[in-house]
Amino acid sequence: MSIVESTLQAHLPALKRNTNGWLTMNCPVCTQNGQARPDTKHRGGIKFEQDRVGYHCFNCGYTTGWRPGQRLGIKLIKFMRAIGVDEGEIQRLKIQLWEQVVEDDETIYEPFKKPDWPEIEFPWEIQELTLEAAEYLDKRGILELTEWLASPSSIQGMNNRAILPFFDDGKLVGYNARWIGEVPKGVAKIIASRPASFVFNLDRQSQTRKYTVVTEGEYDALSLDGVAIMTNSISPEQAKIIEDIDNEPVVLPDRDKPGLQLALQAAELGWNVSFPDWPEGIKDANDAVQHFGRAATLQSVLEAIETSPLKIKLMARRWCV
Repeated sequence: MSIVESTLQAHLPALKRNTNGWLTMNCPVCTQNGQARPDTKHRGGIKFEQDRVGYHCFNCGYTTGWRPGQRLGIKLIKFMRAIGVDEGEIQRLKIQLWEQVVEDDETIYEPFKKPDWPEIEFPWEIQELTLEAAEYLDKRGILELTEWLASPSSIQGMNNRAILPFFDDGKLVGYNARWIGEVPKGVAKIIASRPASFVFNLDRQSQTRKYTVVTEGEYDALSLDGVAIMTNSISPEQAKIIEDIDNEPVVLPDRDKPGLQLALQAAELGWNVSFPDWPEGIKDANDAVQHFGRAATLQSVLEAIETSPLKIKLMARRWCV
């Protein structure tokens, strides 16, 4: 019996087995996944087979699992918490399993689910990046990290903006057009368009990673090769998309009041939050990259991960100021 199976068995009540070999139970995560009432009709099913674990709920659709050689994903972690597995036990299990992770040519990762966001077109003429825009992006350390565009149009000052296109499976679904330099009074710093529930930089994420770094802004996400929610509040749809990657989300909030809201929400979701020991004046990942470089910044983020919801709530009130 695997350590994952033994941990789950120790916290599950006595369950009945159906003809297909599934142990049926009331799903413990239905209300966390949009259902108005807890499951009372044993719509959840868990199966242990050849050291593998599989779980599916036919009410809320929650699905998770584990096999030998695999790390512990966020979806199974949330299931464990829901059935009463202690946080300390989960952390010990994560460490044990990470040491046993096996990657080989036969390892197959299922594509994580995401919406089919609609394709759009730019509302203005597009051209290659201008020298001024390139210098601005290079100074911020993100010029070489993705594709950038510009526009000759004077409408909304587009000819003085660096345009970051949002692509999904090769199609344009949105954009961020940021003003270069000091923003004149009455001019919008950013002009953006994106579909509802959009998560930036999703195409670059991999299930082979242990963590997915979650930031507020696109420039921060590019700096650490994470994802951005482009606001300080994670929508239920965005949370599901990020959790379907099935790495452990690590939220890196901005060091301000909106960042506090994001950190507190992450704690409620059961996600990790990072509070790096950065000097005063560095408020986000892109600031840190300009100061320390990408590798050192990422290391500082990973070394400052907090997993306890209680500690996250306490530390957020000191860090996000």
